[in-house]
Amino acid sequence: MKLPKSNLLSIMKRKAGKAPGELLPAGDSAHPTKISVITYNDKNYRNVEVADPNEIPPLLSDDTTNWIHISGFDQVETFRQFGEIFHINMLAIEDALNPEHLPKAEELDDQLFVTVKSLTHISKEDEYSTNHLSFVLSPKLIVSISQYHTSIFDDFISRIDRAVGKIRSRKEDYILYRLIDIVTDNYFLVFEDLEEELFVMEEQLVVDSLADAATKIIRAKKDIFYLKKYLQPSSEAVYNILKLETNLIKKQNRGFYTDVLDHLKHLLQNLEGYRETTTGLMELNMANNANRGNEVMKTLTIIATIFIPLTFFAGIYGMNFEYMPELTVKWAYPTLLLFMLVLGLGMYFYMKKKNWF
Repeated sequence: MKLPKSNLLSIMKRKAGKAPGELLPAGDSAHPTKISVITYNDKNYRNVEVADPNEIPPLLSDDTTNWIHISGFDQVETFRQFGEIFHINMLAIEDALNPEHLPKAEELDDQLFVTVKSLTHISKEDEYSTNHLSFVLSPKLIVSISQYHTSIFDDFISRIDRAVGKIRSRKEDYILYRLIDIVTDNYFLVFEDLEEELFVMEEQLVVDSLADAATKIIRAKKDIFYLKKYLQPSSEAVYNILKLETNLIKKQNRGFYTDVLDHLKHLLQNLEGYRETTTGLMELNMANNANRGNEVMKTLTIIATIFIPLTFFAGIYGMNFEYMPELTVKWAYPTLLLFMLVLGLGMYFYMKKKNWF
């Protein structure tokens, strides 16, 4: 699994000296801006894509639930115009357009602003892309803003279209809950990949050594760090929503937000377990490396132990004394070689019997 790196420093450099609420020009990597307007009630449903924010107000009505979804940060001027039309605080728009902003929830004027992070699987190599999502809840309107187009809400939109259950009777605060809940549930898929990766590494390290184990473990620790970086403030954001004394969240829907908070706490608890697992894997890898070193040293020690007495005899008969009786015996040389061979084999089998190796 591989999560993207943070780009916070470059964004902070661009923001240096700017006035609060001043929107930065879109970067080269910004996705095209698209606006969809979804309105529905018990009898009717409409999903319209518009190009100009001025086209939106006539599509909204007091007797419908109104949801505006904007994806892509390419047209900054569109966001400025959108904020002016719907009286959205420019500080909220600024945070919504900042992909490095951490999740949070706060009440601005008569609106509730929430921002979270979504992870999207983008390749077969278990790489993920971070999508910065922001929501603005106001009376009779919910606005969702995503860094780029995401399909994770398609099933929810389809359920509204098909009028599944009582979904058409739900209002904007319920949509906010469902969007946060969908983003949260999507993390469980990420956790499954991370958990499987950790289990595979553990099995490989227990059975045998893993060549790039340290690299994989460090990468897993980084992934856990980024997941906690996203989920901890997300949990605090949902907790803040429940603490706010606002009429924007109806009393009967507060239980839904409590359920999301429980899911986030469960994810954070799992993260702590994964962190401990990576620590254990690193210790296991270090133990494997130490064992490999011990095996090498044991092999060298056995070889040296066998050859020490052989070297002793070779040293004695390698001395250049004139009177050495054994040198004149015809079978002295092969006898000494045979004796050294028997001695070496005897020491080898003795150590083998003692289970020294």
